[in-house]
Amino acid sequence: MKRDLFYVWFLPLLWCGFTIVSYFHPGDENALFFLGSIAGTWGFVLFGFRGPAGMMMAMVIAVGMGVVGLGGLMLDMLRVRKRVWFSLFVVLVVLLFIWQFVEYGSLTRMANKNRYVAAVIAAVCNWSLYLATVLPIAAGLVRLLIRKARGKTVPSKPEVFSNE
Repeated sequence: MKRDLFYVWFLPLLWCGFTIVSYFHPGDENALFFLGSIAGTWGFVLFGFRGPAGMMMAMVIAVGMGVVGLGGLMLDMLRVRKRVWFSLFVVLVVLLFIWQFVEYGSLTRMANKNRYVAAVIAAVCNWSLYLATVLPIAAGLVRLLIRKARGKTVPSKPEVFSNE
């Protein structure tokens, strides 16, 4: 059976779009850019980086697309339904934005702190993408462990040359 590799290309492109918006609206002292794009910015914490801003952004995009692509590969291997992922993503965007709204107290305070509300929206979208990817992977792994514990193995291909 042919596998649909939808998430492998879609999630990195979606993440890249949110990260580019976040790059141009980074929030207070670039904090929302760093936290929202953590899939690509984690390398700076470990290795540091001294170079032009354009090279920095290229590194963030390259590393982040690889990390998010691996999550997408896991979703494809687990055959997570697109409707389930999109529904989870939308619910998480709404819930995380409401959480941020409550934390700031108003849209005006949110805009004053980060210069633009778009900074918060881009970060929330990336956080939702991470959670909407990690939660189905965790659920799939738990389901696999439960099957293994019950003694039910995942069916494999039948043996073609079996003598039974």
